[in-house]
Amino acid sequence: MKHILLTLLVLTGVIPLQAQQGTNGLISGSHSPEVLQVRKGKTVYLYPKYLVFSVDHEAVGTDITVCRRTPGVRINAPKTWKDLPVIFSLKEQDEANYFYGLAEDALMVDCGTSPDRVLKIFDLRSGKKVFDDDYRADSANVINGRYLEVQRQVKRNIAKLSRSQSEKFPKVAAWLTAGGSAAWFEKVSIDLKTFSEKRLEKPELLMKQ
Repeated sequence: MKHILLTLLVLTGVIPLQAQQGTNGLISGSHSPEVLQVRKGKTVYLYPKYLVFSVDHEAVGTDITVCRRTPGVRINAPKTWKDLPVIFSLKEQDEANYFYGLAEDALMVDCGTSPDRVLKIFDLRSGKKVFDDDYRADSANVINGRYLEVQRQVKRNIAKLSRSQSEKFPKVAAWLTAGGSAAWFEKVSIDLKTFSEKRLEKPELLMKQ
């Protein structure tokens, strides 16, 4: 069963249409892969140690499958993929998951169908999920290929401020009055090798969509 996705890609005559370098919508600062758009809705990201397969769903979200590469072996053709060992698989269930990048052995996944986003991080060495939190997508950035800096939500959404808070945060108060929402976020640094965390800034109240 582990090789079903790879076998289907090969048997259906999947041919790489384009290879390019760049961010390709992945998290800023994460490792830069070679990207093969094998068919519409099916993309392969080639890294030195891994291949990441992303298959779009008709509505929202993707299935994500990760295979381990053999160092020094060229695998830029579909016929060479079917025998690669699958080490991780994330199937679409109740949440819309999107591949968001890879650094060290950490797989990053952006999740959601609205401006409110969830960031998930999986350790490919163990297959375990090591981070799962609401966050501000525009704040995420990988430093030196290892340290993820991100603003994560630390409390529930706020619908109304007290009088003293309204005086302290007038823009947020006006935003809430207009029908928006807000929440407290703190900036943290996550070591993508050890998965230890360090707070970089005190929590701040920020507006949300």
